[in-house]
Amino acid sequence: MAVVAARPWATLRWLIPLAMLGVALAGGAVVVAVTFAVLEQTLRGNAEQESSRLVHTLSLALVEPVLRRDVWQVYQLVRAASTASPDASGEVVVIDEDDRVLAASQPLRLPVGSHVSALPRDWQALVRAAQVGQSPRTSTTTADRASPALITAAAIRSEEGTVIGVVLAAHALGLSARQQMLLLQQLGLIGVATLLIVALGRRLVQPIGSLRDSMARVEAEGLSARGADHADVPDVLLQRRDEVGDLARAYVAMLRQIGHQRLLERQVLEAERLARVGQIAATLAHEVNNPIGGLLAALDNRRLRGGIDAQSERTLDVIERGLRHIAQTVSAVLNEARAGHHALQADDLRDLRVLLEPFAQRSGITLDWRVIRPAAELPAVPVRQVLLNLSINAIHAAGFGGKVALWSQETDTAWRVSVANSGQALSAADFDALVGGRQWQTDVRVGLGLWVSARLVADIGGQLRWVAQAPWATVIEVVFPLVPIARAGG
Repeated sequence: MAVVAARPWATLRWLIPLAMLGVALAGGAVVVAVTFAVLEQTLRGNAEQESSRLVHTLSLALVEPVLRRDVWQVYQLVRAASTASPDASGEVVVIDEDDRVLAASQPLRLPVGSHVSALPRDWQALVRAAQVGQSPRTSTTTADRASPALITAAAIRSEEGTVIGVVLAAHALGLSARQQMLLLQQLGLIGVATLLIVALGRRLVQPIGSLRDSMARVEAEGLSARGADHADVPDVLLQRRDEVGDLARAYVAMLRQIGHQRLLERQVLEAERLARVGQIAATLAHEVNNPIGGLLAALDNRRLRGGIDAQSERTLDVIERGLRHIAQTVSAVLNEARAGHHALQADDLRDLRVLLEPFAQRSGITLDWRVIRPAAELPAVPVRQVLLNLSINAIHAAGFGGKVALWSQETDTAWRVSVANSGQALSAADFDALVGGRQWQTDVRVGLGLWVSARLVADIGGQLRWVAQAPWATVIEVVFPLVPIARAGG
């Protein structure tokens, strides 16, 4: 089943902040709607109270001026009342008993002497109701006005109770300029708070983004030995005690388990290779041991007949030690005669040099031998086999006319032997792959291979290393551990 990658804008690091922004905007819209509904009810209640109080006060204050037909005093009272409250519309009209405008707060709109028919129909109905004693009366109208207004009417009565006029007051139901400015400021604060919430949401998803980046690096670079432990997951994520921390710890545990599984797989593959080598060795062991036994018996018979000069005797000794080395190597591979290994002697190193010099001469190689036997005891068979194998590899890598050098260095804890060549270079990555058995050289002859050499060294607690050392192209160092036991003489 194919995995479809999420679009950049569809990732959680964007979806969560956008979702929080949407929730904040929806919540803000609900709050604004509720606020406006409550505000409208509050404004209407305030408008009814103020309008009723205003017309009641004016109906008492305008009795004498209306009786005297004192237009100027009536206008002054009306003008003062219309400008007393900043929330009022500022429109007050006084109608006399002849249905004429006696005074208005906006005289240009309603001049003195205008008939009541010039007023909107809602206003006219309120005037008629007030004249018959139904006062105060209120009505909501939008006639000739930009916003709804509450109109209140009250009759002006003389001391005898006779209706001598009607006072009308209009009170706006909408928000005033000051209220609108206040509301805009509050909405601005809500917007700032929304942006802060979005920023907080971005910060909240940052740990998830860090964990995702770590997963992307593992996917791109693979699971290395370093990544198997933490995989570059920030420690702050692992220390969290919430769901993100649980996810990070589970992710690291999963990677560690995968690393262990891969290590187990490598060990299984290595065991399979060893089993394959063992099968091959077991098949060839009988075919090798029989002719070697015959050759050794032939050497013994030749010595029994006598008549051998000193030079021939040395030659026979070299041949015998070589044959016994082959027999011991086969036994070591089969794991049959480890207890029979003898300690490394100077003759073993001389034999190894004698075997390598003709091979180097045929290849046109200059061989520089500076290997000195260590004072401590080492098993001869694996040491000779490893040095022979590495030397053959170095001679092949050096090419015709190249140089190969072997030198040793002894410390209190190890005997180090370096094998260097001046020809074909071997990189550290290729060396690790060959030693680990992940790569095989098929274009050149490599003896038993670096993998088997590394196994032989590891069996005695040693190590095979790649060393960068000028002017050599490749230097391989073999570290043999020295056990502090009885020292052998030089």
